[in-house]
Amino acid sequence: MFIGIKISNKSNWAKLYHADLYGLRESKFEKLKARDVVYSELTPDNKMAYFVPFCNNNLTAYENGICVTEIFTNYANGIQTGNVNVSVAPTRAEIQRRVEICKNATSDNEIIELWGSFGSSQTAKKIQDDVLSNDGSVSQIHYRPFDIRWTFYTGKSSGWLKRPGKLSIMGQLLKADSTPVGKNIGIVFSRQTTQRYEWDGVFVADYLVDLHLIDYPAKSAAYVAPLYLRPEGLEDKWQPNFNTEQFERLTKFLIDKPMPI
Repeated sequence: MFIGIKISNKSNWAKLYHADLYGLRESKFEKLKARDVVYSELTPDNKMAYFVPFCNNNLTAYENGICVTEIFTNYANGIQTGNVNVSVAPTRAEIQRRVEICKNATSDNEIIELWGSFGSSQTAKKIQDDVLSNDGSVSQIHYRPFDIRWTFYTGKSSGWLKRPGKLSIMGQLLKADSTPVGKNIGIVFSRQTTQRYEWDGVFVADYLVDLHLIDYPAKSAAYVAPLYLRPEGLEDKWQPNFNTEQFERLTKFLIDKPMPI
């Protein structure tokens, strides 16, 4: 493929042509050398600018939909746990045992022996400082779908967790049981997928969320958007995490009574 860019002051689109060559490399070279290539002119899409023939007749419903990142005003990617063999445990008792080892360690060697290996920017001292802080808590985490485990969370990077995600988002799912719907919950979604036909990259979470909760090959980042946000310093003042305009558009045609069977 060759893509050329020409800068111009003209407001109209440049002409775009496309051709496909099939067969062995030698035969392709011969066609190119002989200029025996049949091109077809493309009409670029103003939004996507496809460089291949593309029929968008079936995309009308999709384009009329609402992007999930437009509905929620705040969202963030899940937690990068780092060394999952230590940072995440199947029980509260086990994660507390590991945390206590790091808290009471009198040398780096004790922490290194427990962890074995660190993630980028992690050190024994950073891990110990993290567990000794007053901001941390042992918390449950959605490690994989329907696989809830335990971790230690402060919201600080390169400590117990390699990348803890935004505290302003994850913190909304910690000890949050006073929202208008009870315990706060988050919508978990992926923004990329390798699935060609069906998309199933969505989940609902009421605890911390691992980055690989939704795991597509090579495109596995899980994002989480809490339903409610609590402004800093106002513990009982929950606010919906919705873009009002997009939310009204989404719910405009909902009905409040069962459809006839």
